[in-house]
Order: sequence, then structure tokens, then C-alpha cells
Amino acid sequence: MIRQPSSWKAYIHIRRSRFRKKYKLIKMALQMMIDKTIAIYLVILLGYAVSAFFIFADLATTYQSELQFFETEAEARFWLILTVIPLRYLFQAFRLPSVFITSSDYQLGLLPYSIRRIWMYVAAEKWVKKIVIYGVLVPVMVWVTGIAAKILLLYAVLFIVTDILMTVPQWKLYGQKWYVKSGWLFVGLLFNGIGLYFSITIEVGIFIFAILLVWNGLLIPHIFKHVNWPRITEISDYHTWKMPFIERASETKYKRSRRFGMFSQSKRKKYPFHYDNHSIYSRMWQLYFRNNLEHAFKLVGALLVMLVMVRLFWTAFAMFIAIALALHIFFVTAGTFFRDRFRTDLLEVLPWDLFTYKQAYMRWMLIGSVPLVLTIFFHFVFHFTWWAPFQLLFIAVIAIFIANQRLDASIAVISKSNTTSLGKEMASYILLGIFIVSYFYPFLSLLAPIILVIQLRKLRENRMEIPVEHIHM
Repeated sequence: MIRQPSSWKAYIHIRRSRFRKKYKLIKMALQMMIDKTIAIYLVILLGYAVSAFFIFADLATTYQSELQFFETEAEARFWLILTVIPLRYLFQAFRLPSVFITSSDYQLGLLPYSIRRIWMYVAAEKWVKKIVIYGVLVPVMVWVTGIAAKILLLYAVLFIVTDILMTVPQWKLYGQKWYVKSGWLFVGLLFNGIGLYFSITIEVGIFIFAILLVWNGLLIPHIFKHVNWPRITEISDYHTWKMPFIERASETKYKRSRRFGMFSQSKRKKYPFHYDNHSIYSRMWQLYFRNNLEHAFKLVGALLVMLVMVRLFWTAFAMFIAIALALHIFFVTAGTFFRDRFRTDLLEVLPWDLFTYKQAYMRWMLIGSVPLVLTIFFHFVFHFTWWAPFQLLFIAVIAIFIANQRLDASIAVISKSNTTSLGKEMASYILLGIFIVSYFYPFLSLLAPIILVIQLRKLRENRMEIPVEHIHM
């Protein structure tokens, strides 16, 4: 009788070999970076860190009222947090699978081993690590902060259970097209908005928990159907072997091979390519954002978290300030991306129609701003007044103005033009200030149509002024 090879033994062998290799790399980096003198200073620094930890534990008693307020808020908003946490996994589905199956793990599935068992071992390893981390973190936080153990334990269980329930949905969503992921994300945001607006977060939380149970039941039988394994193994290898400490020690950056990206499943790539300026520039921007997708996600994600947190825990006036700050940060960074593109590849030495290049960039910038636009839109929907449409229009006009101002400033730098944008920059700050003040005086939003007409006229005039430049950065 032929014995079935043990998937568990093969999995353990792979993990041990990977651990030994990482250990050797870290040991070599430490030997290269740390001598005896540095080691002595590190020991002293570690002693200071440990003593500071005990000092902080003693000082926590002086902030008992603040910690008590935090404990009360955490207990009161438990169901709200329950509805928000799954959104994190829906966002991650755009760029990461829930379980990292490396090329070595996948090779076991091609041999006489069960890929299903290998997948379960990797998933279970992730869950066990989280249980161990929270098992250590909860007692430490109880000791340091004095917050009730039952509250911290309740949240630890919530995070672990949510991670387990979202493992299969995130795994399946990662292989879906972007609009399917966006649809589920929209549904999640919609449920959260309904719960907040009607103050039924408990009912919505129970409903979402039930949906996750049903969703897992429907997906588990099809977990290995239509899986893009090359794409899974590529991103898994990258995150498994990306070691920041080794990168710092060797002064080299571990780069992803990028054989697959979020645009790799697009059917439009199979269509005949039209060699006009707009199509060429759009494709160049697609390649640029594919290589800088992580930075773009971090920017949009950070701004989205800021807006959501302000919306949940601060006043409506603070939300106006947060919207103005988000617009400013988003378009300042967008202008930086625009300039950076002309410092790479052929764009550094070839002439380009900067106006058409700007138009192509505006399209991608609009796509990137969709999560922020939806968050702002739902805020005004759930706080609807008769001024809300004018305030939304005012935000759109300000966004158009700042976007053009930042891109025109970048174009002036690229083309080495003598024109200055100080006046337009000051005007953008004034518009943001007027928007913030419009919380108290909503009639100020009636300026939006006037500013829009002026802006369209200026765009028409500037279209003929933007040159085709031969760029030498």
C-alpha cells in the first residue's frame, strides 16, 4: 500500500528552511552593522527603554480620568467598531490576498501534497500569531493602563474573529476585478452609513456578522476555483522576503517583479491600441501608478481614515476642517507625483504635450479620489440640509481649482517657465478658508457657480499657453 505523503511535514520543512535562511541574513547584517562599542550602547539604550516602560506604568495613574473616558467610549462604541473593521479587509483585497502562498508552498501543491492543507496551515499560522500577540498585549495593557481586562479581551476576540471570518472573502475578492471589489466596499460603507444615520449600529453589526457567516459558507466550497496562482505567489514572495532591516543594512531595496498588477485583468488591454497622445499618456500614467501603487494607497488610505475618524468622533465643524485639509494634502501630493514622473524613463529627455499629459493625469487623479469623494458625499447626505448641494458643488469647484493650480505649478517647474503661481496658491488657501467658514455661513457656498465660470474661462485661455517642452531635469 502506498502511503500518502505528509503535507504537514513538508510544510514544517519549508518553514524551517525559510527561518534558517532569514536567520543567516539577519546575523550577517548584525555582524556588519554592530561592533562591540555599538553593542554596549544598545544594551544601555535597552535598559533605558525598560525603565521608561515601568515609569510610564506609574505615570498612567495620573491620567486615570482620561483612561476611564477611553474605556467608557470603547465599551459604548463596540458595535460601531465591529461594523468598521471589515472595511479594512475590503480595502486590503485591492492589493493583498489574506493568505500568503509563496512559490515554495505552491510547489508543494504540484507535488503529491494537498494545496488545500497547505493553505489551511498558512492561514492557521497567521491566526495563531495573532492570538499570541493579543495574548501578550492584553495583559501588558491592563497592567500599564489599568483599563478593564474584559474590555481589552472583548476587543481582542473581536479582532481575531473578524480576521478569521474575513480570510476567505478577502482571498476570493483579491482575484476579482476592481469593480467587484469596489462594489463590496461600497456596500460596506453603505451599511456603516445607515447604522450611523439611524443610530442602529447594534442591528447593523449583528446583520454584518450574519452576512460574514453566510458569505463564508458560500465561498468555502469554491475557495480554490479560478485562483490566479502566479499572481498570488508573486505578491506572497515579495511580502515574505521583503525585510526592511536587511534593506537598511545592505542599502538596497527589494523590488517586486510586477508581472501582475491590478490592471492585468483589464479586457481593454486586448483591444487595438490607438497611437494618439491621449492614449499614450494614459498608458504611461497607468505604468507609473502601477509602480507606485503602494504610495498612492497609503495616501488615499490615510486621508480616508482621517475623514472617517473625524466623522465618527468629532464635531461637524471639525469635519469641514478635515475636508479642507484632505483636499490640500491630496492635491499637493498629486502635484509631487506629476513632477516625479518627468524625472524617470524617457520622459526626462523627450518633448511632450504637457496640456494633454495634464488631461490624462487628471483622469487618474479623479479615479484615486473616489473613496474620498464617496466619504464626503455620504457625510452631507447623512447631515442633509438645503445648503448641502451647494456645499458639495463648492467642494468640487475648490478641488478643480486646487488641482489645476498645483499641476500648473508643476508644469512651470518642468518647463522652466518664469511664471509664478503665488497668487493662485494664495487663492486656493483663501477658498479653503471660505469653505471652512461656510459651516457657520452656508450662503458663502453660493460663490461656487461664479468661481466655476471663472475657472472654465481661465482653463480655456491657458490651454494655448501650455507649451510642448523638451525637458531636461
